[in-house]
Amino acid sequence: MLVSGAPRTGIAALAGQLAQHPDALLVDGTNTQALVWLSCLIDEPDHLESLQLEMEAQLREIHGAIPAQAPTHLILPVQGLIADPVLQDKLLVSNLSGRMRLLLTQRGRNDTMASLARFPHLQPDLPDPHHHQGAYLVAADQLLTEARAQVNHLQSQWASAGLTWFLVNFEALTSNPDLRLSQLRKQLGLRHLESEERQPRRRGISLSVCCRERKIDASSVGRWQRQLDIQMASSEDITSSAPLTPGEPNQPPVILTGRGGSGTRLLAEVCMGFGLHLGDSLNRSLDSLQWVDLIYEAVLTNLAGHANPWRGSWAAELRNRARWHRSAHTPLDQPWGFKLPEAMLVGQELMEAWPKAKLVHLVRHPLDVCLRRTHMTSRTTNPIGRATLGAAYRALGRNLDPQIDPPHWRNAVSWWFQLSRMQSYKHRSGHRILEVRYEDLCDHTTAAAAKLARELNLQTSSIQLQVDAERRRRWEPDDPHIAEIWDLCGPIASLYGYTLES
Repeated sequence: MLVSGAPRTGIAALAGQLAQHPDALLVDGTNTQALVWLSCLIDEPDHLESLQLEMEAQLREIHGAIPAQAPTHLILPVQGLIADPVLQDKLLVSNLSGRMRLLLTQRGRNDTMASLARFPHLQPDLPDPHHHQGAYLVAADQLLTEARAQVNHLQSQWASAGLTWFLVNFEALTSNPDLRLSQLRKQLGLRHLESEERQPRRRGISLSVCCRERKIDASSVGRWQRQLDIQMASSEDITSSAPLTPGEPNQPPVILTGRGGSGTRLLAEVCMGFGLHLGDSLNRSLDSLQWVDLIYEAVLTNLAGHANPWRGSWAAELRNRARWHRSAHTPLDQPWGFKLPEAMLVGQELMEAWPKAKLVHLVRHPLDVCLRRTHMTSRTTNPIGRATLGAAYRALGRNLDPQIDPPHWRNAVSWWFQLSRMQSYKHRSGHRILEVRYEDLCDHTTAAAAKLARELNLQTSSIQLQVDAERRRRWEPDDPHIAEIWDLCGPIASLYGYTLES
């Protein structure tokens, strides 16, 4: 199943939703990688087996395991197909053509233009939208005109050859995603699933900043108009003085965060036990998936150092996302919030959106965090990791490619950078950050949980945490990397009461 279309029309989102079927394998990667993989499959159909083995190796590194059931459908998001006539011709005459299904995505022009402007790193050939808006709009309009012509040409070729293709409209898909995805899966030959079978099989964000596990919804439809409204407000401070609009939650959120791999799932379990609503779409780590795309987008813009041309737009978009989900799913007077480790990279934006929000920062001894498998923010195989490590290495004055450094050092740099930002933000702002140590949650659960409930004004209840003792410390005291990690992380770790001996 080839998923293609003009840029920012929902290619990654559609592929990710189809890949939640247990019989599907999502071959995720950059656009260049996707074109190479597709070309290899055409020239050597037997390459499919080695491609699957390569993907499984990546899954083991990232997630520690792979699903046991063999897939029957391969999903390949490949935006660049529409602009590669040579590859198109090879496809049409290949032995695989009869077995392939082409899905072409389509989206409203204004929303596509707005989405392109929010991700300038994905279209480096366009003028910088933050500094040359006029030139950007002209160039982006031309790019989309050419892309739509390419989509129409590919569609015509596919139809003339008698091959199967589908045109998937983003707005129609978001209007009733469950129904339309069910219809599409049936047309693609994927067996019907009972709801409990629908477990995400493929995760990652290497093609875009889309989260594969987040359900498709209409929260981004019409976002261009909201951005225009924000721009028209010019010098008005809409982030803190704007009145509540219909559907706005009656109270600010509780934001749970902490460097990934620190045990934020346990923190979420405690707060949910106190009645805190973290959203209707949670993954196994209890991350609030409704917030992933928006916060990741803010992280990428923030770490790249782009000036936001729409003053206060992050605050406005965050508040709009809260209205969207809260008004549809939960009582407005219920304590609410969200949990996402990467939210700690945009604390300023979150507090501008909700000046009275409570941010809970979970910390953990750096040796336990760094001497384990890498976290997304310490890998260069995804945009968030590349942006985080790039900013961290610049802050350290380390003029090297992070990819050449060993995992323990990238973990340490990532930990140091993220906690340094939190410390700087805490001292720079008047907003209160609640700090909780992972070790206290594990060793003194009742006392730590009761204190947290008081600070958050939540109802206390009996908390029973399931903590795997073997996972708390997976390194040996004679590990040769300990000194190197502590030299970098020790000064900050000591601010939280950690010592090398502890």
